[in-house]
Amino acid sequence: MIAYIVTEDTFDEKLLKRLLPGDLLRDIFIVAAGGLSDGISMARSLAVRRQVPLLLVFDSDSVDAGLIEQRRSEIEYIVAGVSIRPIKVVMAVPQLEGVLFSDRELVRRWFGDRLTQEDLIRAEYQPRLVLERLVAGSGLSMEGLVEGLSDREAERLRSAVVIQEAMVFLGQVQAVVEAA
Repeated sequence: MIAYIVTEDTFDEKLLKRLLPGDLLRDIFIVAAGGLSDGISMARSLAVRRQVPLLLVFDSDSVDAGLIEQRRSEIEYIVAGVSIRPIKVVMAVPQLEGVLFSDRELVRRWFGDRLTQEDLIRAEYQPRLVLERLVAGSGLSMEGLVEGLSDREAERLRSAVVIQEAMVFLGQVQAVVEAA
């Protein structure tokens, strides 16, 4: 194991597994912690016990840049204090589910006429809530949407900032391992 990715929940874990390129996930273990506090605790434990690089991907639950940076730096401080290896905290703004709304064509294909302009606006602030509502009446599941993504669709969704930041960090970790 060359690194761990810590997420808040199993949906985030599945979404990252589907969107991050397979070559970057080689020898990477993704764990779902069950919430932000548990994620921080798990990351600290992994930092001490496993002594490997850590990528923490958490929801910011905000769109306020100042608040997001404050949360990110606090989490980094808490985990880096016990880590001898690199760590990276990536905040999904406002939630990782927002990545799915970055491709409007894809979301329209999934939900058709059920998707309104109001949904798209609200998804900028509460993507999980909007996705849960849309899925509830569609016969689809959130996990099913992720599992059903084609390689081309996954590639398009990789342009999201949170995914790009994760890819850069994992690429750096792998480059160090390969150079050693």
